[in-house]
Amino acid sequence: MQPNLAASITYAYHFLSEAIIMFLIALPFFYHRFSYVPYGSYFVIIIGACILFSIITRYTTRYIWYIVMAPILFLVFNSLDYPMIFTVLFTLLFVWRYIDIRKEDLISRENIYILFTLLLTAIVSILVRDSFIMIYPFLQFVILFLGYITSQLVVVNKEDRKQIDLKLPFYFIGILGLGATIFFFLFESARNVALYVGQGFFNAIGGVIRGFSNILSFLTVEQRGWPEQTPDDAKHGDGYWNQLEEYNVVEGMSVFLIVAIAILLIALVTFFIMILWRKRSKQKLVEAEQSDAVSYSSLSGSTGNNTYSRNPFNKYFNRPSDPIRKLVYQFERKAAKQNKGRRPFETIEDWFMRINVGADIYVYQKVRYGGKRASDQEVKSLKVQLKEMEAKLDL
Repeated sequence: MQPNLAASITYAYHFLSEAIIMFLIALPFFYHRFSYVPYGSYFVIIIGACILFSIITRYTTRYIWYIVMAPILFLVFNSLDYPMIFTVLFTLLFVWRYIDIRKEDLISRENIYILFTLLLTAIVSILVRDSFIMIYPFLQFVILFLGYITSQLVVVNKEDRKQIDLKLPFYFIGILGLGATIFFFLFESARNVALYVGQGFFNAIGGVIRGFSNILSFLTVEQRGWPEQTPDDAKHGDGYWNQLEEYNVVEGMSVFLIVAIAILLIALVTFFIMILWRKRSKQKLVEAEQSDAVSYSSLSGSTGNNTYSRNPFNKYFNRPSDPIRKLVYQFERKAAKQNKGRRPFETIEDWFMRINVGADIYVYQKVRYGGKRASDQEVKSLKVQLKEMEAKLDL
């Protein structure tokens, strides 16, 4: 397989994920302002745009060709009667986002996409009374999962590819589909519960504001009224407008208090996102500085130079299916729980020597590095040896 194929697949599913996030943001505006939501046509458009951009990526590195595609996207949106504001926005965002993704040599934003999708789904579920909105979060998780799997499969060799349980994606999609179906039918009830909880939350905030207002209610200004008049000047009035009215500072500032609280909440959310972003950036630097020594618990096709393997789904593909490697893997996990696990810079031989394991490591080396198959007798022998070591080490 060509090495660029994995990158093209990665760019493609990152673009689709961002396009789905764009749609979730725009969905309330479609629903309330334009009284319709283009669920089907939008998905067809992003798939077509993704294919078009992927073809360009395979054959050229010049970004000008993506910009050339902008008029085509504009005509497609316009011909499908999308509002002009969204026709322009989607066209510009599609081109800009794919170019930005394309500029990244190594990209892994799945965690951010999942976080934004969950937050937007919760918000949109409250704002929009339409159970079909769950289609796009479901598609988001399927695209991220299948996209990651495919990008991994094209870079590993055939031997390692055979060790991956190909039924796992179907299990994942089945469970996800079942959950989406249940939520689809329970959408209205779930939405009412969310609204009830949200109302209680805002009522609590209102109670706090009212309590704060009562504390400051002693702050009053000078009473106001009409200028003094003689009886003759005021004879056309009935005296109502001469009644003095009290003015409370807090009541007059209630709007400003609400705005201030809203700004504070926005600032807190922004600060939280910045913290997460900085934490992620630091994590990248730490990972870049770690040793490139072979670690058993990762796939042989994954190295320090392949960041495509850094993904929340990666844990499902780290477990080998070869009986010898599986035995060592299970032993390593048990040892790690007792703080006797393998260190990043250690080879298997160094690790076994440090914890006084007397198992025959030759058979593991033959399978792990030589690509050979172990006999049933060798599997049984290693299994017995590791069981003895587990008992000796109290694992």
